[in-house]
Amino acid sequence: MLTNSSGVDQLQQVSKEAADFADWRSTLTRLATDLRRPMPLPEIERIEAVLKECLRAVFRQQLSDDDARFLAEWQRDLGLLLKYKSYGVKCATPFGYSVFLLNPGEGFSFQRHLTHKTEIFHILEPLDGAFVFLCNSAEWEAVFDPERFQRWLAGDPNNDFDCFATRPQAGDVYHVNELGMIHSVLGCVLEEFATVSTDMVDRLHDQNAGRPEPHLARDVIVTRLRSLPGCAPRIARTPAEDVGAVVHNGDVQIYRLAMGAIDATRLHMQRARVELRAHPTRVQVLFAVAGSASCVIRGSGNAPDVIPAPIEIHAGDPLTIAPRFDIIITAPDMVVISMHAIEPDVALV
Repeated sequence: MLTNSSGVDQLQQVSKEAADFADWRSTLTRLATDLRRPMPLPEIERIEAVLKECLRAVFRQQLSDDDARFLAEWQRDLGLLLKYKSYGVKCATPFGYSVFLLNPGEGFSFQRHLTHKTEIFHILEPLDGAFVFLCNSAEWEAVFDPERFQRWLAGDPNNDFDCFATRPQAGDVYHVNELGMIHSVLGCVLEEFATVSTDMVDRLHDQNAGRPEPHLARDVIVTRLRSLPGCAPRIARTPAEDVGAVVHNGDVQIYRLAMGAIDATRLHMQRARVELRAHPTRVQVLFAVAGSASCVIRGSGNAPDVIPAPIEIHAGDPLTIAPRFDIIITAPDMVVISMHAIEPDVALV
């Protein structure tokens, strides 16, 4: 197991050799073993950097049907990477999709991006003390005073800050896609669609500085991920053809949360079957928010009458779908799936 930076350096060399000799499967398997154990945030992010290096090499290759299936099942069995914070847990994938389990009344520092990064926040459940804070740099500089701001966070009313804070509802969608936008989310369970999973922020006020980062047992976090609310986004539905989907039967509701550097989509399916056309260059992350489904991954080389064995997913399971592979999703009852599509070279920096 990896316990220090020298171990990570050694595994980086292993990952390079594995990519050169097409032995990347064994490297991913070894990395998954280490990523599932509890560890401090700097250590897990060092190992995640090795994982991203290996995945970059994987996506530079033309993957076979068997490779694509291995990758999807590997991600499902690994689950989400658990990054413990003083204010909750970030449950992440290497491609920028994450679920945040924030503590009531606690959350992100008040921050802005100085290099371009897109984030979309979809609120799944507001808890006690929940709010979303958004303003631009000029507005922040006009009113910010550290002591007044800390008193406001502690509960003192202040109109200068109240006007930038919103009590969210389940299903609300927020976009942070401009440089210099100050943002924070407190007291929510939410999903984040981001261009990268790494921290790229300028912290203007960090109420969490110096606080300990308690670690909960992995099975406790997984249990929470398997019981997330399946609320629909509070935006207009999107026609299936606009997201490259073919609805074969059943009740299907599709929501496009964002498109551009990230394509962020929600599928709500009831006793339905949907085919999602392959993307030629983007990797797609599927996350089962609620319910269960069978997913068939089909490459262009599959004969029309050959149906690969399905991969079963349940609430809390992620799948990674390689570019150029169709996905056929069948929900025998109900399933809610979030989809995050992004260029590998954008996400795996």
